[in-house]
Amino acid sequence: MKTHVIALVSFLSIPLFLSAHSANLPEPGLTPESRLYFFEQIAESIQEFFTFDAEAKALLHASLAKERIAEIDNMLDEVGVEAKGLSIAEDRLERHLARATEFVSRKADKGENVDDLLNALNTDIDDSKEALKEIFEAKKDEIEARIEAAKKKVKEAKKMGDTDAFTALTQEITDLKIQKEMAEEEKDRGEEVFEKEEKKIERTEEKKSEAEKAIAEAKKKRGEVEREASGRGIALTAENLKQYTQLLAQAEELFSKENYQGAEELAKAAKKSLEKIKDAME
Repeated sequence: MKTHVIALVSFLSIPLFLSAHSANLPEPGLTPESRLYFFEQIAESIQEFFTFDAEAKALLHASLAKERIAEIDNMLDEVGVEAKGLSIAEDRLERHLARATEFVSRKADKGENVDDLLNALNTDIDDSKEALKEIFEAKKDEIEARIEAAKKKVKEAKKMGDTDAFTALTQEITDLKIQKEMAEEEKDRGEEVFEKEEKKIERTEEKKSEAEKAIAEAKKKRGEVEREASGRGIALTAENLKQYTQLLAQAEELFSKENYQGAEELAKAAKKSLEKIKDAME
């Protein structure tokens, strides 16, 4: 009876912890804890198969990533950090994020405009990252509250001389501390996954600045070559600079069409053509 009273008091003293982002996540539906989960995997594979545009595929995977986070949230609530399905949902979350950034890179490599897609994807990824972080933080807070409540019960059990309750509660605290560590590890893993994909997106965004830099360097190189030629008493003709002029014009045209990779390659080729002229003067 004493043990039941202690447990009831402790339970009532534990606050409820709700994720601020849970309301923004989709319904989890089936989770990896269910034997029928493979039906959801099949349905999503079919959905992707009939999604043909790279942009639509990228956004689809960003959306599916949120579903995985909703599944993680549900499993943490229903089962806890020891849920076997957590690793499955996290592995699938990582694949969704990787696929989303992969489709963005494909469009960018083809010279297609990805600015709007990058903005949308950045927003989705930021929201998902924050949601997952808050979910695990809420779970850690919940576990911490249970640890503190258990510690109070330990004192009460000791005061009442309830040896059985004291032993059980001491073990409970040990188990809860392990769960807290597991929650921290899972949170860190999620952050690492998001950071890896964020770096890929940053790399795509950097292509524009790298193309601008390559074009600027090609123009600067022309000035250097012309000054050196003038110092040597050599007059460079339009014919001498024909290859450079054509390559740079093509680079600037591709840049205007937001084909940054192609623009960078042509700008570097234009610069290289000037280096050949410089070598010929020596």
